[in-house]
Formats: sequence, structure tokens, C-alpha cells
Amino acid sequence: MIKKCATPGILSGLLLGTTLIGNGPFFYFHWFVFFGFLPLWTFWLRGASLAEVFFSGWICQFTLGLVAFHWVAYTVNEFSRLGTGFSILVMLFYCALANIQFPIAGWLWKKFFCAPPFEFRSRIAALAILTAISQRLGTGIFHWNFGYAWYYMGWPAAQLADIAGFRWLCSISICLNGIFVAAWLHKKSLTGAKYFLCGTLVFIGLNFLGTLHFKKIPPTDALARFLIIQPGLTNEEKKRLDTEKNARELVLEKYFSLTDQALATVRSKPDFVTWPENAFPEILLDQNLSYGLAPKMRDFISSRKISLITGGFGVKLLSDKQNVALTNSIYAINSSGKWE
Repeated sequence: MIKKCATPGILSGLLLGTTLIGNGPFFYFHWFVFFGFLPLWTFWLRGASLAEVFFSGWICQFTLGLVAFHWVAYTVNEFSRLGTGFSILVMLFYCALANIQFPIAGWLWKKFFCAPPFEFRSRIAALAILTAISQRLGTGIFHWNFGYAWYYMGWPAAQLADIAGFRWLCSISICLNGIFVAAWLHKKSLTGAKYFLCGTLVFIGLNFLGTLHFKKIPPTDALARFLIIQPGLTNEEKKRLDTEKNARELVLEKYFSLTDQALATVRSKPDFVTWPENAFPEILLDQNLSYGLAPKMRDFISSRKISLITGGFGVKLLSDKQNVALTNSIYAINSSGKWE
């Protein structure tokens, strides 16, 4: 059974997994969002047993996890420092269970929708709908969906996400898989051509509606130019902020240096320079930036005549009016060196 289930499970896992990877060498693989379930569902619809449906579905979701979430091992190792072997085990455990909704949906479908009175069209519709529902209720730690492929490819239908959300585009993608699987299973007949034409028309129609919706968006009344600075600090560098005396000043100098380099390359002065979350490595206590390293940032901003949006630490007064809490805040600082 393992060999019989492995091929369709692995193929669908590879196809579906690559649709979740952003731009780069896998850019055109986002098309697989409409065909990724084809090997797996074809295997199911041709008479796979209940156990084979579940096991091949599990292989599919495990392979999908390896392709799309291989970075979990790196993340675990980077933050836990417990070694490569442990991190790989955590990733494998994640892949084993993260998208278990797919084999569960297949099991439910095989159990309740694969006997009379359900005929072919009802069965494939039930399979697509159950899978779409299971994805909406999925157990994944990282909430992803197939709707993002529409955005990655730049299809106009992605504009409909502000009406229905990417989750509905995900459900539509899964249902289109059902239509194209039906076309594949009837590929030698006119019925197959009809299914394929139906799926194609749905895709074209959604993109047409997306184009119309985009045209309804009013033009902006103003334009703001942002210069984004991202130094890519390692976790080790962040840890040193609490242990080494001059580490915070070195980090701040790194932001200054990168900002100057970027300002020297732009054609026109930006409206805002933007630093990331917690960029300023100390608590900002007052509006005039008077304490600690804040005066250095104030002098840098005022000397360059720039406005800065930066993440930083702040404090807020608790409800008892006696204690304060540390906050993860964002600050807008004008060109004179005062936060707004």
C-alpha cells in the first residue's frame, strides 16, 4: 500500500507546495494551484480504499510541508540553539501534523460520499467542498492558503480579496481543482472538454470581475515616498544588546550608516525614512528625545532634514496609575527631531 499511495501523494504535495513559495525560480509554479490535487484526487476517484485515501492524503500534506515549510528547521535552530538534528526533528513533526485536514477531508469524503446515490459529479463536488472547508478550519500553526498564488502571479482576480478575502480565493482554487480533475478523467471525450472550458471560463470571469473592481478604486489624493532601511540584524547581535555596553550604540550607528548610503542613491528626497520594529535599541521616554542614545538619533534626523518612522520601546501607565509597562511602539519623528 505504501508504494501505491506514495506516488500520487508525493506528486500532489510537490505541486501544491511550490504554489506557496513566493517569487523566484518557482514563480510560474503558482499555476499548479489549479492542478495540484490532480494526481491525488485521480487516485482517490479511481477506487482507492479508505486506508489508501487517508495514507496518500497524509503523504501529500507531509510533502507539501517539506517543500513550503522547510524553513521551520532553520527558524527553530536559530532561536533555540539546540542543534541541527533537533531542529530537523521539530520540522518533521510539524510536517507530519500541520495540514492533517487534507487526509481527514479525504477520509470523510470516502466514508460518506462514495456510495450510491452519489454519482460522479456529486462525488467530485463533495470532495472539493470538503477539502475547501477543511482548509478554512485547518490546524496549521502558520495560516496560509492557496489564494496567495493569485496575488503572486498578479492575476486581476486578486483584487477581489478586499471583498471576499484570500480565503475565498483559496476555496475557489480548490473547487477549480475539482473541475480540472473531472476534465482529466474524461479527457478522451467531449465531457472532458466541457469541464475544462467551464474551469477556464470561471478563471477568466473572476479576473474580469477583478479588473472591473480595480477600476472602481479612486485615485489617491497624495503620494508619499518611503525609504525603507532593513539592516538584517542576527539574533546574536540582538542578544548582545543586553550584555555588551556599546552594542546598542553600534546598532544605532549601523542604522545611521545604511540610511546615509540609501539617501545618497535616491533621486529625490523621501517623505519618510522607515526603520523596522524595535529598531531604536532603547526606551524612548520623552517627546524631545533627551535621554540615553535618543539625542544622537535626534541630531542625525535634524542634520539630514528627514522624517523618520521607527519601531522602538516605550512605556505606558497601567490602570493602577502607579506602575508602567514596557510597550512595543512605533514613532513618527519629524525633521526637527521630535516625535509627533
